[in-house]
Amino acid sequence: MPVIGWYIGIQLAEMIQSVDHWIAFFLLAFAGSGMDIVEFGTKSRITTQS
Repeated sequence: MPVIGWYIGIQLAEMIQSVDHWIAFFLLAFAGSGMDIVEFGTKSRITTQS
């Protein structure tokens, strides 16, 4: 079983190597946009007194 897992892992690594930078980019962009939506989608916590 470990040999089968190793073989499959090697095959997947070869397939993913050509696009791994795009996978990282989209994962980080998704996380960052989620944080922006949470931060800027809420009401401002700072209130001005006039």
